[in-house]
Amino acid sequence: MPAAAIVLEERASNTLESLQNVQPLMAQNGIDSVLIVSTPFHMQRALLMAERLGLDAYASPTRTTRWVAGGSRNYFYTREMIALIARRFPWVYAP
Repeated sequence: MPAAAIVLEERASNTLESLQNVQPLMAQNGIDSVLIVSTPFHMQRALLMAERLGLDAYASPTRTTRWVAGGSRNYFYTREMIALIARRFPWVYAP
């Protein structure tokens, strides 16, 4: 893929902000779909957020992550599971 075909969103501090910020970039650049690059355990939640925002999103899970070392893996897996469950129920969260 040529570098000119890649549009990066670099202002957000979390996934939801990134997806919200990418919408105007898509409109400005005539882009109709996005590729989300994230860790495999975060991908399902990222795709769910994109769907709720009306984005045509595709997944590209990473092979590695910085969170697998030491005891941090359990923390991040638990955090993702709780966040995914919360996002599945509209009364808990709806963008």
